[in-house]
Amino acid sequence: MKKYFLAMVSFMFVVVSGIAQPGTLDVTFGNAGKVITNLNGDDYGSAVTVQPDSKILIGGTSNSNFALIRYNSDGSLDAHFGINGTVFTSFDTANSTSGARVISLQEDGKILLVGATTGNSGRQLAIARYKTNGSLDSSFGVNGKVVSNFSSGWTGTGIAIQSDQKILITAYVTHLGAYINSFALLRYNSTGILDSTFGINGIGEMILDHDIPVYDVGIQSDGKIVVAGFNQFESSQHQVRDSIMLIRYKDNGLRDSSFGDNGIALAYANSPYPAGLQLRVLEDDKIVVSGFSKDGINNSFAILRFNAAGSLDSTFGVDGIRITKLNTSQDNSTDFDNAYCLAIQDDGKIVQGGTTKGSSNIDFALIRYHANGNIDSSFGTNGFVVTPVGTNDDFAFATAIQPDNKIVLGGYSYNGTDNDYSVVRYNYEAIVPIKLLSFNAIVNGKSVLLNWQTASEINNDHFIIERSGSVNNNFKEIAKVTSKGNSNQVQQYTFEDTHSFVGKNYYRLKQVDKDGHIDYSKIVLVNFGDINVKVYPNPASAILSIEGLKQGEKTTLTIHNGNGLIVAKTITDSYSYSWNIRSLPAGTYFLKIKNGENETVQQFVKQ
Repeated sequence: MKKYFLAMVSFMFVVVSGIAQPGTLDVTFGNAGKVITNLNGDDYGSAVTVQPDSKILIGGTSNSNFALIRYNSDGSLDAHFGINGTVFTSFDTANSTSGARVISLQEDGKILLVGATTGNSGRQLAIARYKTNGSLDSSFGVNGKVVSNFSSGWTGTGIAIQSDQKILITAYVTHLGAYINSFALLRYNSTGILDSTFGINGIGEMILDHDIPVYDVGIQSDGKIVVAGFNQFESSQHQVRDSIMLIRYKDNGLRDSSFGDNGIALAYANSPYPAGLQLRVLEDDKIVVSGFSKDGINNSFAILRFNAAGSLDSTFGVDGIRITKLNTSQDNSTDFDNAYCLAIQDDGKIVQGGTTKGSSNIDFALIRYHANGNIDSSFGTNGFVVTPVGTNDDFAFATAIQPDNKIVLGGYSYNGTDNDYSVVRYNYEAIVPIKLLSFNAIVNGKSVLLNWQTASEINNDHFIIERSGSVNNNFKEIAKVTSKGNSNQVQQYTFEDTHSFVGKNYYRLKQVDKDGHIDYSKIVLVNFGDINVKVYPNPASAILSIEGLKQGEKTTLTIHNGNGLIVAKTITDSYSYSWNIRSLPAGTYFLKIKNGENETVQQFVKQ
């Protein structure tokens, strides 16, 4: 008997949109682009990330606990995560207070939240790791949680995950001996234990001669580690002056003297009081830093770019720095413009988020820059967008880019009594004049067949096929396919990837116009090895036999027609299942097999 091994991942999807101004609210998300969630407490959202399936995670603090929410791509709460989309985590006694500051996704989809907890032992660095369903991961630390056992005054401020899955964390440290504020760089093994091969017992070389808070960490391509913050020192004229500061470390936790001046790079951002709050390492190892610049009373958004070795990049902005003032209010009693976060688009444009004074309240604010540091005037109004989310003050602290390049900005909004989590989503670009009907990935032996259809094409030049092997979306080009030209008819494209990874393979299409504009398809996943089943005969006329299911575990089987609609469904806990398909009309169908978090799709023909 001939047995077929053919798996197809991702059903047909349709992209049909009107032209949308870059920076406008995405009306397909939440309530006209906005979502506010009351967790029945005083809720402070501070960290945002987006999964490869476009689900959105926002972490922070609620009722003195770590609080984590997952939204579906349309802004609704994900009922399959935690309890109705929410997770709360405490760390110490009933009198403790805990709050998360930053979030990160591991390659396996597990979620890390980092912040602090304050209990009987004072304020300590706190970390929690969650499984993809929101439950604490018992293989990490103690029952999914790690609490530092240092002197009091430690708060986690930044996180980065190395390629070997070791976890780097920056911490803000207060009351450290005679020094008011300092910082620490720590490295943990993937199990939550401090890495003894890094620095001294897992803590990198500390600098104790200045007031130095550090807020973020990034990794360059050679594995060297860069942290960002600011440095307060007294000048030769006995004036206290702040500077945005980067420090680079070797992989062993020692300061890298080849970077900047003995491992430290400083920049004053045209202001006596600047602060660097977040960094991103670019593909060429240049470093972009987001923060604010304070001149007397008023703040402005500040963004800087450093060369890989620590000098300011003179090709960016003005001598490596761009200062932008959004608030034009004459009221100088409050600092209105505060930039807290940034993200890098696939086309190299830079998005910077924070807060500014709107018409009457403090609102979300977003600026977009070209890769050279100039304001992108095509975005919003003259390059920036101000968004009132609720009816009072709104504070944005984190931003992320979705796989389709839409922009997510998150934080919290005051409701008149206390604060609620708030998330806003923006269109990143005008919709490309192309209608993509489907993008499919089909496993056949050791290769992957990619095929896609367009219903119409105008000004399209070519497609680039990109592949990634990790959840972090580090996509690389594997092929270029030339467009078939302007058309109002359905066009078919195919490509075979004969060098796919063992395990997970993420694919997406990058569509490039003749004028250089780009857009991306949704991501499709092919996973070699999660479920290995046999489906036969193929074609089938009466009984479809399925073998290789997990005995004693519930497996959901669904049959979909060519439009992706479910036409039959069953659940079994047996090794094999025989399905009577006599009533199905003749045609091509797709059998979806789901066991826990693993799933595969196989194609068959009904005669």
